[in-house]
Amino acid sequence: MSATPQPILPQSLPDQIADWLVTEISEERLLPEQRLTEQYVAEQCRVSRGPVRDAFRIVEKLGLIRMLPRKGVVVSPLDINELKDLFEIRAALVHVAVCHIIDKAADEELQDLLDQARSLEKQTNDENAFFEASNVLGSAFVALSHSRMLRNMLMPLEVQVRRYRHHGFSSLMAREASAGGFVMMAEAMLARDKSKVQEALITANEKLLAEVGKTLKS
Repeated sequence: MSATPQPILPQSLPDQIADWLVTEISEERLLPEQRLTEQYVAEQCRVSRGPVRDAFRIVEKLGLIRMLPRKGVVVSPLDINELKDLFEIRAALVHVAVCHIIDKAADEELQDLLDQARSLEKQTNDENAFFEASNVLGSAFVALSHSRMLRNMLMPLEVQVRRYRHHGFSSLMAREASAGGFVMMAEAMLARDKSKVQEALITANEKLLAEVGKTLKS
């Protein structure tokens, strides 16, 4: 007997506010170390202050804001050492996800992922379009793992890494290298070659770290 499908529940108000905060921080319309007040967010989202407090707790768990004694809520600073830690943890989880995908995904699914990666290569001249397409491709990759636990672990990391990508993708060379890494990884996945996927992931991470490091130091 098959399980009864669970209804898709609408997002709560705090979740909607949290999504707005994540987007504003990722797009750097809310800047690193900027102070946030319940009143400001409530006015921007046209809500009362109660759900804003709940939204702050959600976003704090994602690592995008800090709730400090006597200082209130501030946007977390960008930190190259934090990014290195994020990449190290993310790489380990992605390796597990890759094994799941290679073992379970159909050739058609892997080919679609490769097609998306090749499409990304054609958008390197437009930073904003590339950034959005990269996020979509990353989400498609995570979804292909067919593991709810992996998705739940990877998505918060993707949210944290996303705000650094604006810096990492600021140069054409970095965008071309990133797109090439995606293509290399997708080709290796289609060939069911786990070791080459890992090599492509390590290379892409190193290049993005180097580019982010340049912008954070400047």
